[in-house]
Amino acid sequence: MTTNQKAILRDLRAAWKLIASKKRWTQDAYARTKTGRACTARSEYAVQWCATGALDRIDASHATFELLRGVAGARVEMINDLDGYAAVRKLYAEAIKCARSVRAKQRAGL
Repeated sequence: MTTNQKAILRDLRAAWKLIASKKRWTQDAYARTKTGRACTARSEYAVQWCATGALDRIDASHATFELLRGVAGARVEMINDLDGYAAVRKLYAEAIKCARSVRAKQRAGL
């Protein structure tokens, strides 16, 4: 596995950890403060993040964003805002599975 692929898996896990609790997830904004105001994902006051805001918060690589978009087959923001938390949870699970699959194939020399 290349360093880049390890970083993608690490990024996905770290971003998911931020929003694994529904209380730390949001819609219609990249991030929110504890009072519910929209803010930037990297704001020191952010306590909730959307699916892509979580990636921004942890400073994920462009490749990680692209993998999540590829798995989504649509704009991640639309899935987050229109389909809700269960869809985001499924999306991250699929993206992590995909990243692991690439890792497993590389370990096997495929």
